[in-house]
Amino acid sequence: MTHPLRYGIVLLVLLASTLMVGGICNSMPMPPDDGDTTDGTDGTDGTDGGDGTDGGDGSNGGDGGDGTDGGDDGDTVESPGEVRIRISTRDFSDIDVTLLGDDAPATVTRFLELVDAGFYDNTLFHDVVADEKIEGGGFDTNGEALVTLDPIASEADNGLSNVQWTLTTVLDGDDPDSFTTAFQINPIDRTDLDYDAATGFGHTVFGRVDAGFNNLIGIQAVPVLTPGQLDNVVITSITRILPRVRIEVQNFGDIDVTLFPHLAPLTVAAFLDMVDEGVFDNTLFHRVVANFVIQAGAFQADGTAIPTRDSVVNESDNGLSNLTGTISTALLSGQPDSFTTSFFINTVDNAFLDDAGHTVFGEVTDGFDVVQAIEAVEVSGQTPLDPPVIMSVTRIE
Repeated sequence: MTHPLRYGIVLLVLLASTLMVGGICNSMPMPPDDGDTTDGTDGTDGTDGGDGTDGGDGSNGGDGGDGTDGGDDGDTVESPGEVRIRISTRDFSDIDVTLLGDDAPATVTRFLELVDAGFYDNTLFHDVVADEKIEGGGFDTNGEALVTLDPIASEADNGLSNVQWTLTTVLDGDDPDSFTTAFQINPIDRTDLDYDAATGFGHTVFGRVDAGFNNLIGIQAVPVLTPGQLDNVVITSITRILPRVRIEVQNFGDIDVTLFPHLAPLTVAAFLDMVDEGVFDNTLFHRVVANFVIQAGAFQADGTAIPTRDSVVNESDNGLSNLTGTISTALLSGQPDSFTTSFFINTVDNAFLDDAGHTVFGEVTDGFDVVQAIEAVEVSGQTPLDPPVIMSVTRIE
């Protein structure tokens, strides 16, 4: 039997929904075979999403660029901002690095294109000199040189110095504009590599090591088999470290979601702002449609509407599709730039929602059984009789 308080919340949700701008039946496309007009989506937010690169864990992966064309031929390159990556090796633990896209946008853009394309997977730290350099990005595990790409212009005059544990470009001789794929981690201060205004020469610093210092020290200690070559230090992969959040649902369990900021930067930024502000704490999964979606982000646990926020520009052209397990933006009907707070999780493949502008910006990577349990709750129309309560949404690492 439904608890009286829960029954009252259901009535509040239904009443509030009918009063919302645009109406509940128009806020989001219905399942293709369902003509029912009691949709119950919140109608309070717009679209946005990811861009389709995979993020390393998802069912939806993306392009991430092909890594073959170069980042900057002298034109202005939009900053990718700060991006965290993880260098995984065969015999050592991970090395975490923050790329400094605001300081070296063209260099970081090129590097990320290569990362997303898997260019550095199964390559070597091929040139290591203790207390001087740890160099990678030049050779594969067979000792064959990697594909040569067009060089990009130097950004060494960005004011950053080659201090200990920075990531910098490897250049060809004295040509400052010759960075293509090879990079170097500075195990000590290497200010001799810094930009010289008189000559215009310098190595571009474009990242800093955040974790894994002992691994780098260990790599330096590996015996050199061939002068300057460490063909037993294998880089198995370099991947983005994507933000994750945990949705804690009372009496159901946790749903872990990996977000795609590189594909849907505006949407993910807005979503994480709300997570950090606790907007989703003590709210409801207010809409459940079996074999379609479960939706949240519109109502608080007492049935009152979540306060409206500024809408987010649509990012649904990112190449991602509304497939099973993805998280996407709820919108006002016919208004692609209307995402504010409400989101849904696709419980089946709903690719038809792509054309309606619903931006995919992440996917469930753990706890899909919880999603399915919520999908199975008893409903009146599309409103749960006992709406599942989201206790909190928090970042996880």
